[in-house]
Amino acid sequence: MVKITDLENDEDYEEIHDDVVEECKKYGRVISIIIPRPGEHTSGIGKIFVEFPTVEEATRAKTGLEGMEFNEKRVECGFHPEELFFQGNFVGE
Repeated sequence: MVKITDLENDEDYEEIHDDVVEECKKYGRVISIIIPRPGEHTSGIGKIFVEFPTVEEATRAKTGLEGMEFNEKRVECGFHPEELFFQGNFVGE
């Protein structure tokens, strides 16, 4: 969902983070957001992971965000296994 070059620049990274939080807050309360960066993570680079407090809020976000354009890319949404998320494993499904 994001370009690797945008993740390398701190200013671009923060802008992406803030934009995603603002967009996701339309669908529910955002607990956390993880945007894996080269050098900090070994998996999930190029993806964005957003944690919501309920499945209902996550489902609303998935439905609302799917297919949107973000950072010149089409948004594709899915659910990531909670166990892997909390382990910091962003490969999964």
